[in-house]
Amino acid sequence: MHVVVVGGGVIGTTSAHALLEAGHEVTVVDRGRDGDGVATNVNAGLISPGHALAWASPAMLARLPAVLSNRTPQLRVRAHFDPHLVRWGMSFVRNCTAGRARRTSLLRAELGERSRVLLDRMIAEFAIDCGRAEGMLFVHTSDAALSQQFAAMQVLRDDGHDLRAVDRDGCLRLEPALAGADLAIAGAIHHPTGFTADSAAFTAALGRICREQGARLVSADVTGFESRGEQVVALVTDRGRIPADAVVVAGGVHTAALLGRSGRRLRLYPVAGLGLTWDGVPEELAPRLGGIDETNLVAWSRADGRLRVTGIAEFNRFSTRVHPADLHQVTQGAYRLFPWLTSLGRPRVGVGFRPMTADGLPKIGHWRGNVFVNAGHANLGWTMACGAAELLAASVAGQADGPLATAFAP
Repeated sequence: MHVVVVGGGVIGTTSAHALLEAGHEVTVVDRGRDGDGVATNVNAGLISPGHALAWASPAMLARLPAVLSNRTPQLRVRAHFDPHLVRWGMSFVRNCTAGRARRTSLLRAELGERSRVLLDRMIAEFAIDCGRAEGMLFVHTSDAALSQQFAAMQVLRDDGHDLRAVDRDGCLRLEPALAGADLAIAGAIHHPTGFTADSAAFTAALGRICREQGARLVSADVTGFESRGEQVVALVTDRGRIPADAVVVAGGVHTAALLGRSGRRLRLYPVAGLGLTWDGVPEELAPRLGGIDETNLVAWSRADGRLRVTGIAEFNRFSTRVHPADLHQVTQGAYRLFPWLTSLGRPRVGVGFRPMTADGLPKIGHWRGNVFVNAGHANLGWTMACGAAELLAASVAGQADGPLATAFAP
């Protein structure tokens, strides 16, 4: 069967590889334009099943007044009157219950853990050089905040995820690079089975492997679907028509618009974040673990002489504008963690969109007719990618069953 995959980011590429492994003929269609908000190129690089707590929760509901009035510098709402955000927001609020938050957290963590195992296997099998580094830290500046997060993570610890609270001395033993931080570090949660890796490097390497295995790559904009009844017979692009026996839409935040052309709507909202990259990081100064400064909500990872720092969650539709206040917020967060960064000059700056569903669960599987979807992974796209691709391939084969397939079904 010839399957056309729309999207060449980490979700689309892992989907293409899983479909090739299942014996399908695969064509990947990707826009391939810079500045398109592709999260694969600017994310923090964290593979973190232990950081899978749902955004939609009673705690977030309590913070909403401050968020909507922009009194939380890490969260920005600049599109208050966007009707798409209003509809998405109303659904988000309905999901901010304790029961739904628990279910969402467990499902996200389970898919993330399955994906972590698969990703490790693929990195080893194909000898992919993507700067893999073991372990991560979730750093806190107060004992109260550390205790609160550790208690919130009880649901994940009860499910078998390895998460350990350590004091300041324990934190600095694990990550000596934080000894010079301009932060009053109280302690951290250590996630030893999580790891960091460069998602862009992995995606590029896996894309080459897919082409070696026979996949075709087409750089084009999708303009529509050619259908007969509910069956799509071809993808229509600005480069011509691509016949298809099945179509997988895995275009990140652009998935909703693409699926809308097939006659049904998927509600996703693009939540923008900034990714700052410093090159030429001295080996003796670089952190050996990835992690998150939970006070300032700034994440970091290193790979191949580079340090990536990410932050900000901005609700502003599809705007890729870099606001000076946001850039200052993330840059200062990076300098607080690693003051020596000031000597390396200005970082490269990128914007990436987290494709957010209102309930926090990605939509993976059959959409309608012969159209399938793999999108909505929010802040865990890199963490969930390989597991989501496995579920997607099973769905295309008509073999998707079990709790995860049911939970993530569109």
